[in-house]
Amino acid sequence: MTATRKKSATRRKPQRNTLYLPSTSREELDKIALEIGYRRGRRISSSGVQYLIKKYSSQAIEELINEDDDDFDD
Repeated sequence: MTATRKKSATRRKPQRNTLYLPSTSREELDKIALEIGYRRGRRISSSGVQYLIKKYSSQAIEELINEDDDDFDD
């Protein structure tokens, strides 16, 4: 008789590191990265995007909470 492992019922799928961005947002982000890279004289890495998120996420959260819903229907 062979011993078999019992599958865990709480096994979860690993989290994905993918975030969907609409094409207009992606294009805007690409332009920002190109501008920064041009001015610095070297390409910007994903750490630049991480910096923007860390630096401005609190401000964005407050604005999204306090603004009318109509302001963000783009």
